[in-house]
Amino acid sequence: MDLQLTDKVIVITGASSGIGRAAALTVAAEGAIPILVARGADKLEKAQAEIEGAGGAAYVYAADVTDPAAPDRVIAAVLERYGRIDALVNNAGGLHVRTGFLDTTDEQWLATFDLDFHAARRMSRAAVPAMLASGGGSLVHVSSDSGRRPEIANVDYAAAKLPLLALSKSLAIEFSPQGIRSNVVVSGPTRTELYDRPGGFAEQAAKLWGIDKESAINRMAELLLTSPVGPGRGRRTDNRLPSLTPGATSHRRRMERRWWHTAPGLIPPPATVGRSRRSARGPRREAVSHREARHDRHGQRIVNSAD
Repeated sequence: MDLQLTDKVIVITGASSGIGRAAALTVAAEGAIPILVARGADKLEKAQAEIEGAGGAAYVYAADVTDPAAPDRVIAAVLERYGRIDALVNNAGGLHVRTGFLDTTDEQWLATFDLDFHAARRMSRAAVPAMLASGGGSLVHVSSDSGRRPEIANVDYAAAKLPLLALSKSLAIEFSPQGIRSNVVVSGPTRTELYDRPGGFAEQAAKLWGIDKESAINRMAELLLTSPVGPGRGRRTDNRLPSLTPGATSHRRRMERRWWHTAPGLIPPPATVGRSRRSARGPRREAVSHREARHDRHGQRIVNSAD
């Protein structure tokens, strides 16, 4: 596939493992230059070697993004080397098993928000001026489905991931007229090093439940796949992935339409836009293409009577 990323400079935080590493390998294969940012230089260099071994290019910058001064240093180093930043992927994050709200300390809350929210906010704050100077760019914030489906064991993590949605929409509203897109990726449970590493989330859960690690992972998957679709509904997904259930599909389509009307142009239009359809009165008509439609200052579509 061609994602049109040739020679694009893309900063990716949390690039040493998991989703961040996979994203780096993917964009590098598409011809982009990923800037690999994480605390562990050794893992970053291994990822860089894999990219370069496949004929690509990558740049490593070891940094702890929870350090308030780190984002400015990262962006300054990238600008000095490449002269621009085309995209930023705010992927760095982490979670720990909690036993409940009352047992989660202030220090734990602050540390979680520093990593899972404020790091993305600070990285965006450092990168946006460079994007404005070069005529635009793209911001991608990796959130989590835990933000809308929290559990007792991740109370602070879930609370820290939800504000990324508001941050992204705010950035989109302010900077999309100047060529900067801002989007959120809401990932479901993904088995990465975050779960599997020694002392990781899976081992923490296993210790809490008094079972082995594999059983803990299976139990977490079952809990996620059979949890209620919405408050008070209690409907089960029958062990199918939520995205494959009819209810979740219609919900996704409704959300696509809501996103499209709220922030036109930031995501592909829903499937109904640009297709012919039958109006409520019966006559067949052609829907106005999203490219032909105009929008007011609040993002609502305005259609000329001549269209």
